Amino acid sequence: MSAQKHGALQIVGFNVGATGMSNGTSTFPIDAASDWLAFSYTPPENKTLAKVQAYCSAITGSPIAADADCELYSSSAQAPASSIEAVSAADANPAVDFMQWSGFTSALTAGTQYWFVFKNANATPGSNFYTLRFGGGGTFPQGVLLGLATTQSSFAKRQTTDSGVSWAGSPLSAVAFLRLEFSDGTFDGFPFSNLAGLATLDRVFSDDELGVQFTTPSNGVLNVRGLLFYSHKVGTPTGNLRYRLYSGATPSLLATTAGVVTPGQITTSLGYPTPLWFSAAQTIQPGTVLTAVMGETTQSDTSANAYSTAEFTIQNTAASKALLPFGGIKKARFDGTTWTYTDTRAVPFGLILDTDGEFGAGGGGGMRLAGHGGLAS
Repeated sequence: MSAQKHGALQIVGFNVGATGMSNGTSTFPIDAASDWLAFSYTPPENKTLAKVQAYCSAITGSPIAADADCELYSSSAQAPASSIEAVSAADANPAVDFMQWSGFTSALTAGTQYWFVFKNANATPGSNFYTLRFGGGGTFPQGVLLGLATTQSSFAKRQTTDSGVSWAGSPLSAVAFLRLEFSDGTFDGFPFSNLAGLATLDRVFSDDELGVQFTTPSNGVLNVRGLLFYSHKVGTPTGNLRYRLYSGATPSLLATTAGVVTPGQITTSLGYPTPLWFSAAQTIQPGTVLTAVMGETTQSDTSANAYSTAEFTIQNTAASKALLPFGGIKKARFDGTTWTYTDTRAVPFGLILDTDGEFGAGGGGGMRLAGHGGLAS
């Protein structure tokens, strides 16, 4: 979850920032003994590390578990410095899936940057290697997403081809698809395996709508003034872009944005947040199931002339899903008749809150609005 304040407004949501978001991912093949990939992490709390997971997008040859080495490093000058602890083998042979390294015991200090360094110990690494995937440059507006104002951001990426003598890449150029588990049973990270544009039939056209469903926190009333999606157009849609907010597990329409954006105002390039507003703030009680969607004002277009966005693929485990905003969000699609939901996919969005504080009247407690999305248990 992230939060960004604009005067009296506050934007709360998933991957919400002031900059664009690229449509894609990058990979790094660990195909030489001197090729190391590093992901950074700055814990928000003191924690004892237990397990590390990273997403393997491809394997070449026949690497085995003992070839996959993961080490915890200290940090200096925004790069790995020295090894603190090593787990010299993955839990299983590399495969296209999340790889896991168990057996870490290091105590991590809140606010201290660390690095996870992945290596290949195979005797012929050029023929037997695994490839890790991460969010490409621009995928995340990191300073906003993570609630950090410095370059010491968590889940960033660097790489070396000379065994750590020099490190290439800016620590802000990418974000790791990484999940961490701690000794107390909590988790942290961004457990994604992919970021891509919507499938053709998931685009917004005619009476089809697309967005997310989630449950609001139990400790606060939200005054929702508007919605925000990362939108772009495909072809030449005839309708204007609009957003809607529904309540209930079986969605019941609450409000449609009063303002609209014409097709000429929308770029064909993915990635810029487009806010739209309701005519009045919608007061949302604690623990309400909400569905926020994109739609268009005319009902005559096809998927070749539509609005679209990007979607993240989420690791299909309860612990990973709980790391998402609001304790879990899922993709919601309406085809004009039937709603369908996919809890392993999510699209970036934001709620624009309009209050004197962060909550409406009666909204006691402190919902965590910034940081790493919270340590999920």
